[in-house]
Amino acid sequence: MPVSKNQRALACMAEKMMDGEMKHTYSEQAHKMMQSMSKEKLHEWCHSTDEEMMAEKKEPMMEK
Repeated sequence: MPVSKNQRALACMAEKMMDGEMKHTYSEQAHKMMQSMSKEKLHEWCHSTDEEMMAEKKEPMMEK
């Protein structure tokens, strides 16, 4: 599941690219996501996540 609102937006763009509603050249990251995830997984990320529970952006991982 997406961690941030930005990841959710990227998944929605990737889903639109897969459906042919958006050009593949619009976002390189979304295009890579589209190629690496199934249609079902993109749909899940885009539509079934409660936006109020997501962070504005993903917190950076702490270095060990």
